[in-house]
Amino acid sequence: MRFILPALVCCSLWAAPWGSVDVAADTILLNDSFTDLDRSNQGLPGSAAWYSGGAAADISAASGALVMQNITGGNRGGLSYFTASGSPQVLSIGDSLTLQANVTIPASSGDAGRFQFWAFNSGGSRTTSDNQNFNNGTYSGYTGYGMLDDPIGLHPTRLSLNQRTNVLNNLILGSSIMGSTAAAIRMTNLTVLVSLQLTRSAVDTMDIVGSINGTQIARTDSADIFTSFDTLLIASANDTAIGTLTVDDVLVTYTPAVIPEPGTAALTGFGLLLLASLRRRLARG
Repeated sequence: MRFILPALVCCSLWAAPWGSVDVAADTILLNDSFTDLDRSNQGLPGSAAWYSGGAAADISAASGALVMQNITGGNRGGLSYFTASGSPQVLSIGDSLTLQANVTIPASSGDAGRFQFWAFNSGGSRTTSDNQNFNNGTYSGYTGYGMLDDPIGLHPTRLSLNQRTNVLNNLILGSSIMGSTAAAIRMTNLTVLVSLQLTRSAVDTMDIVGSINGTQIARTDSADIFTSFDTLLIASANDTAIGTLTVDDVLVTYTPAVIPEPGTAALTGFGLLLLASLRRRLARG
């Protein structure tokens, strides 16, 4: 019996195929490469309707990418909704939401917030038209997390992760910086991969990681965190020198927490009981 029990323990913890760990599968909420040459088609997950911060003529997908022309004296950018109206993606403990896109900026002057990349919860207040400067009462209740950068990449303190908690109408103004700032990352005259990952690591903790061209900035929110999201904003603040902002290959994915299958927990418990029994028998001699 002393030789049989270890074998049973081994088999219970390793051999049974139903005792494997459940691997979390990503859910693609949006995968927009603009191949339909249409920026107004809301057909998730393959296409989203995109709304401009300026006049309708300033944004298009005719070239197979989302192209936002420079607006003298205004802001430019595109906003889209990656879930059905009234059904934001909710993050439970261990869940993650990742937003990413390829972004091209030909030129820029230097200042904080010249480039912005946000995940918002619209609270059900969705725009259906283009709004100058993203300054509209529709956006007064939007909350979420975003990454801001000075695309020139020379300033030592102009990359930040921000949080929007206020009720300003203007969607790209008035956010608060989370923690300290970091050195800006160069984006001009390049096509860079930009991403924002939100992971709810505890009931009251949200981990935020932003990345531009592989360089990361990470912060943690542990006070009145936001856990629901349905909106992506890619924008730049007023800068007559920035030229055209081009966005392509937009991807938004939801990753649930990894949870062991019931068989794993049951077999592990059974194995521990057998080990305890073996130790008692050995102790008795």
